[in-house]
Amino acid sequence: PSDFHTPCSIWTYRDADSVWNCQVSGLQDLDTSNGHVRDVLSDYFVKLLDYGVAGFRVDAVKHIPPKDVLAIKRLVAKKSGRSMDDIWWMQEVIGDNSEATEIQPKNYLKTGQVNEFQYAYRLKSMFSNSLAGGNLPIEDIPQNITSSGKASVFVTNWDTERNGMTLTYKDGDAYHLANAFMLAYPYGTPNVFSGYEFHDADSGAPGATKTKVPDADCSEDSGWSCTDRWTDVRGMIGWHNVAGDAPLADWQDDGDNVIAFGRGSRAFISINNDVHAHTITYHTSMPAGEYCDVYGSADCSGAVRVRWNGDVTLTVPAGGAVAFHVAATPRSMR
Repeated sequence: PSDFHTPCSIWTYRDADSVWNCQVSGLQDLDTSNGHVRDVLSDYFVKLLDYGVAGFRVDAVKHIPPKDVLAIKRLVAKKSGRSMDDIWWMQEVIGDNSEATEIQPKNYLKTGQVNEFQYAYRLKSMFSNSLAGGNLPIEDIPQNITSSGKASVFVTNWDTERNGMTLTYKDGDAYHLANAFMLAYPYGTPNVFSGYEFHDADSGAPGATKTKVPDADCSEDSGWSCTDRWTDVRGMIGWHNVAGDAPLADWQDDGDNVIAFGRGSRAFISINNDVHAHTITYHTSMPAGEYCDVYGSADCSGAVRVRWNGDVTLTVPAGGAVAFHVAATPRSMR
């Protein structure tokens, strides 16, 4: 019992002590100021690192004082012989300006990245309405937005897909395109969510029982979404990696639902969220040559030719995209 706070229910999110020291939905609340608790938790993290785990997502971090999170991570670094910066640490902190100042995301940046939920909400707005102005997808959010280097972004996650706050696989083409935009736009560290189909808020994994969840099955009609294996998502992950830290370049749009932009001279994408195909000539910073459309196929069956002056003419399918980068050419795919 001494490892836990005295049981109480959170009475308000405007008081940090209530959020930090009381129970969420009746869950027992560890006293993370306790040395023994910190030792047990840090030992667990170190064991996982020794097993080869690359990093951690820490749930419900706003319910732990920032100084306690920092103390635990410092112990992990000390015990594992690593620097704090070498331990990847993604923290779920849902920002809300109406809540206590002490539990806002900005207070947890010393320990790692924080989930930027406002970005996912903005993506749903963009792809449900108009992409125009999407080159500034976070500018008009009335919220303190996390800086790009500390933000962890997503199109949806296991919570928001069930409450209608974000796009999900049920949104079809818009969901595919939103994932492509997230992987292409230079903001935050993207997280691709792969899960399973659901019919209500309490739906579990296909074939799950009270004691067992079967392995994921990515075959057709299995009930698993397997987003990370979709051709367009895999192609855009490669696009994202090639783009690297290159800056946003060559933004162009039709004032409505067709946009295009590049990342320096490394990569370029056009996204069509319209119900009709569009053939458009864009100016790019890409070197002249022939490239593969990594969004449309995995075998370079869709070729793109950039002319000597950087111009390229693309026919972008309705609800589709054309994306290419310098590392994917017909020759490289042979």
